[in-house]
Amino acid sequence: MTAWRIPPRIYAHFTHRGPVSRLNETINYIFGAWLPRSDYHHVDGPELERYDDRFGDGREKCELDLLVPVEPKR
Repeated sequence: MTAWRIPPRIYAHFTHRGPVSRLNETINYIFGAWLPRSDYHHVDGPELERYDDRFGDGREKCELDLLVPVEPKR
């Protein structure tokens, strides 16, 4: 096992709902629609994915969380 030290950041939290095969739609929404319209911009840092019991088999009722490092626009 390897431990990672994750720097403190502000993270925008998104939940993908649906099959993993459609994850690209959620990612496209985050970077193509939400981020440009928000009061935040993407910053360097790890983008995190969180999987728990909601993930299931990765099909229709799948859920997983995406956390994107951001900072307020100046």
